[in-house]
Amino acid sequence: MGLLARGMVCVALLAQAGTAIAQFQPPVQSLQIEAQAAWAWSVEDTSCIQLQGPVKIQADDTVLSAHEAVIWIRLLPGTPLEQRRFEVALVGGASVRQPNGILRSGERLFVDGTVGGPIRLHAALRQGQNRADSDLYRQALGMRPADAQTLRERRMAAQWLLGQMPPPPPPPATQPGGQFRPAYKVVFAAERIESHPAEDGTIAYVLSGNVTLLAKAQRGTHTELQAQRAVLFTPITDIKELGQGLKFASVEEAITSAYLEGDVRVQHTPAPGERRGVERLSANRVFYDFRDDRAVLTDVVLHTVEPRREIPIFVRAGVVRQLARNEYTAEKAQISTSGFATPSYRLGATSTYLYQYEGKDDYTGTQSRFIANNTTLDLWGLPVFYFPRVSGTIAERYPLRNLSVSDSGRFGPGVRTTWGLFETIGKPPPTGLDATFQLDWFSDRGPATGLDAEYSGGFITETTRQPWTYRGDLRSYLVHDKGEDELGRKRLEVDPADDLRGRFFWRHTHFLLDDWQAQLTAGYVSDATFLEEWFEDEFRNGQPQQTSLYVKRQRQSEAMTLLVSGQPNDLVTAGDLQQEQFEVERLPEVGYRRIGDSLLDDQVTFFSANTVSALHYAQSEATLAQQGFRANQSPGLPSLGQTGTTGDTTWRGDFRQEVDWPINVQPIKVVPYVMGRYTTWSESPAGGSTDRISSGAGLRVSTSFWKTDDRIRSELLDINRMRHVIEPELDVFAGAASAGPDENYIYDEPIDAVSDISAVQLALRQRWQTKRGGPGRWRSVDVFSLNVAGNFFSSQPQEEFLQPTDFRGLFFPFAPETSLARDSLNADARWQISDTVALRGDMQENLEDNVLATASGGLAVSHEPRVSYGIGLRYIHPFDSTRLYFNTRYELTRRYTLSVNSSYDFKEGSNVETTVSLIRRFDQFYASISGRVDEFDGDRGIVFNVWPAGLNPSQGLGRAGNFLAGE
Repeated sequence: MGLLARGMVCVALLAQAGTAIAQFQPPVQSLQIEAQAAWAWSVEDTSCIQLQGPVKIQADDTVLSAHEAVIWIRLLPGTPLEQRRFEVALVGGASVRQPNGILRSGERLFVDGTVGGPIRLHAALRQGQNRADSDLYRQALGMRPADAQTLRERRMAAQWLLGQMPPPPPPPATQPGGQFRPAYKVVFAAERIESHPAEDGTIAYVLSGNVTLLAKAQRGTHTELQAQRAVLFTPITDIKELGQGLKFASVEEAITSAYLEGDVRVQHTPAPGERRGVERLSANRVFYDFRDDRAVLTDVVLHTVEPRREIPIFVRAGVVRQLARNEYTAEKAQISTSGFATPSYRLGATSTYLYQYEGKDDYTGTQSRFIANNTTLDLWGLPVFYFPRVSGTIAERYPLRNLSVSDSGRFGPGVRTTWGLFETIGKPPPTGLDATFQLDWFSDRGPATGLDAEYSGGFITETTRQPWTYRGDLRSYLVHDKGEDELGRKRLEVDPADDLRGRFFWRHTHFLLDDWQAQLTAGYVSDATFLEEWFEDEFRNGQPQQTSLYVKRQRQSEAMTLLVSGQPNDLVTAGDLQQEQFEVERLPEVGYRRIGDSLLDDQVTFFSANTVSALHYAQSEATLAQQGFRANQSPGLPSLGQTGTTGDTTWRGDFRQEVDWPINVQPIKVVPYVMGRYTTWSESPAGGSTDRISSGAGLRVSTSFWKTDDRIRSELLDINRMRHVIEPELDVFAGAASAGPDENYIYDEPIDAVSDISAVQLALRQRWQTKRGGPGRWRSVDVFSLNVAGNFFSSQPQEEFLQPTDFRGLFFPFAPETSLARDSLNADARWQISDTVALRGDMQENLEDNVLATASGGLAVSHEPRVSYGIGLRYIHPFDSTRLYFNTRYELTRRYTLSVNSSYDFKEGSNVETTVSLIRRFDQFYASISGRVDEFDGDRGIVFNVWPAGLNPSQGLGRAGNFLAGE
């Protein structure tokens, strides 16, 4: 049976299924119609008007506009004042503007209503001619609800729809024996199902009301179709042809095609194991041929997602032809990655071909290739570029990853861009590799560029079948810098010796066989202040940019390590070592450790830490003046090298052994322990070698007890019973050493700065627990906690090793000889007021000088994702610094978010730093504008930033850019 004939049958059968009654809106008072040309005719009791544009229709205060339109008008009998029903199909650049400011737009829109007043038509050309056979009228019929169409109009719409179907491929010259069976088994359901004979004698099924078809293929894929009405076609002529052993086992196997109308939805689901994503289509009418997965759809939205990268793909079109399971053509199409009706950016084309295919590997996954003719690039619905023909692949990311426009006091106006390397050159990236490059320009500094990369991978060896995995990253940046480094208002400006400046850092980690792993790093920095000026956060908080090799094998409680590290830059590359003005090279350092070995039938626990090192002070060749420090200005108090430095390499061996003997004396846990340590150095400040023997013995005592009171309840404080847990602890340690830290060089504090201290720590840790959540959701919560510890030391080291002397003291229970030996009282508390509100604070009192060394307190509120904020106060005695901190992130609307970070210094009596950012969320990207005032460093700046969804905003450069990430 021909496709056209089947279409005629389907509309005739649907006509028998019944017609829905429309519910009309309150009538408008008048209808004003304006167009360039108009053709009018009548069909039964309906007047038809076809309009050539531009078309403008005004229904009271509502304005309809389009390039072309078709209007149907008919009298509503029995209504007052002879009200008339009007239906308008707007085609091409359609829009409906309502008086309340709401605008609805699209390529095609359908509007209906009633009018109780006059209808006026103004057109330069008016003719009385039947245009029912025009393409515009047939297209408009496809938009008109089937319930409102006459039988003849239904047939015309079906003819036009099926006329869009490409002809089926010719049958082969010879046919194999056996009976035909469709590629799909179609299961169907509806509120009403009827069978009717078709014109060619075959049986068709008419379905109405919540129609659902589920077509299952033998290869595992399935297609689900939903609509209000449908006609199912079969090749059978008699119901007796169904049954076991006959031509078809059931009617589900006999269905070859279907015609559906009324809010049609189609979903293609791939077979298990396929990398292809789920495809969704919605349309007004659909004819689907199950024999070869061909279909014609009108008023279509095609939605598919690439599964690995979760990239949405939307195609909107007037007519879509599905040529095969993964192949489509579309007319008047729009392609975007946004589900918005008017996305922020899209490709519009008169005709489009879309083809999906499997990539070469798991990384590329399913690729979506398109070819579009007469293409425009639209921004928010406005065309900005025209291309006669465009083709390409919808890739993982757009080439432009980040765009920021800034203006700061130190860098001047500037533009920063980050681009995907492989997206830019149009090549698929190698598996596991993501590379980006930067193209930047700053008016006060000059042009800059960089290359960053992250990679990972692995494989299984053929011989051992054990996995090898690796990962790594690369960071590089190069600047032609014509400006000066401004490192804070208390320091001098630095004029770099060379205008060409930059950095390079590579880190690679490899996980090998038999529990081995290795890490390689290589770093280069052009001068002493480059990192501090251009990458301040990395300089302050990162590791030294050294070249190193670190190898480790860790298995159960045993670990073996090898570290070789050097600083070829002859500079300090980390802020933590700026006060020392050197970095420590290890050429090499070999370590062997055992952690928690059980001996003597689990009665004794053994710990061992042993290292042999060749150590060298890599002094900075840059003077303090070249780093911006004034003549009498110090970069800080050193924690290494207090006894001096040497240009020679020092060999050091350090061997620490500890034995613990846990004893359970219920309800008390007692752990006596002894430790012994031998350390030797080949060089010393006095000349020649030196060594040290240290030993110690200690006792750790702890217990816990609690009481529960179910009577304590408070609706205001959200307390339902109270459980008070008390955990007292006592640590006693007595140590002795044959030499003090002043007799050797200090390379590492935990090894070289050890002295013969003795200490006692008394600690009391308390928790008040309650239940929250409600019936069926009860959970235990620490509503309040309070921890207090007193640290008391004797035989303390010299003051040069305790600078600043009025700071806090700390006791380290698992290496007591490395404690910061200042008598102190430390406390911290936390009150979990509710699930979203917490109050916390801490303090450290120096008992030797009777001063409050540090103190802090703050309130944190988190009502994610809408609002979160925090306010806190911190005091540090050695700097006589008291600062107030405040930060908040508030989602003003679904599209706008406000972020504020601020700090105030009470000593200076001024603001330290304030950053305000307004973030705008679009469909597929974010944009923000940020302003920053930094009184401490004397810098101000403003930045406009754009980045795709799923990526982080740029981290910025120096003090002028840190706030891009909300710092």
